[in-house]
Amino acid sequence: MSSEDPFSRNSPIFTRAGQDVLKDSRIAVLGVGGDGGVVAEGLARMGVGSLITADPEAFDRPNATRQTASNINTIGVNKAIAVSQHVKDIGLAISDSFEVITYPEGVTRDNIEGIVSEADLIVDETDFTHPDIGIMIGKFARLQGIPVVMAMNVAFGANVRSFHPNGPTLEDVLGVDTERLNDGNNAMVDAPLSEWLPYVPPYVDLEEFKKVAQGLIPAPSVYPGVGVAGSLAVTEVFKVLMDFNLGKSNKFPQPTYVNRVRVYDPMSGASFVTKHPRLSYKKSIARLVINNLLGRSPKV
Repeated sequence: MSSEDPFSRNSPIFTRAGQDVLKDSRIAVLGVGGDGGVVAEGLARMGVGSLITADPEAFDRPNATRQTASNINTIGVNKAIAVSQHVKDIGLAISDSFEVITYPEGVTRDNIEGIVSEADLIVDETDFTHPDIGIMIGKFARLQGIPVVMAMNVAFGANVRSFHPNGPTLEDVLGVDTERLNDGNNAMVDAPLSEWLPYVPPYVDLEEFKKVAQGLIPAPSVYPGVGVAGSLAVTEVFKVLMDFNLGKSNKFPQPTYVNRVRVYDPMSGASFVTKHPRLSYKKSIARLVINNLLGRSPKV
């Protein structure tokens, strides 16, 4: 391997101390399909020393439009295995000590405690239609004092938020009645799309959005939104790591800890942080309805 410093282009942006924090960190990316695959690749390129990947699904042909490591050679291959090999090839080009731990069975009640115990930070990219998984991840992360970052692509944009182990929980965000979570059994949790989204772009088809909100069709996803979500999440991971590891010497902006949410959409130009995501959601829905009534939004 060349002796040239692989981080020479990073140093004008963040210090050697920051780079060392990345090198000494092990990040678990749970769900490595669309957003999670971009996150895993981005963290490897940033210089994170070790990754954990988990995903029970295999790549299919539609995944090739937006998911990292999805190509003609990986159709039918487990996502965690394929993404792990992809990021390992990247990481080893940067550092001989880079490693990836892979869980092709995905996140389960049997392995979650072990996954969390091995990680310094969790990126939760599990399916939002199964919030019980995210709640379980958050529970074990809090027990071990580990922060969780979540990003979600929405059309051409995305949103991101972080959960401090001593702060509000995913249950708080989703408005879940914690008294119903008996003995860790979260299977009954049902969180509407409105609780996940602080912003809906004004350019989407209202009728199609209704179908998604009602669970009649899968949430749409395009590569620009996946790329935005991945970039926001990688940046948020960096900010959280600096916040947790550099103490008073950290001069980077604070992470977007809940209840705050960061939104960015390059198509509409929306870029903001909100402390009131439910109110923000309602305002964006109003704009969406008006745009559709006035014929300003494309129809599917």
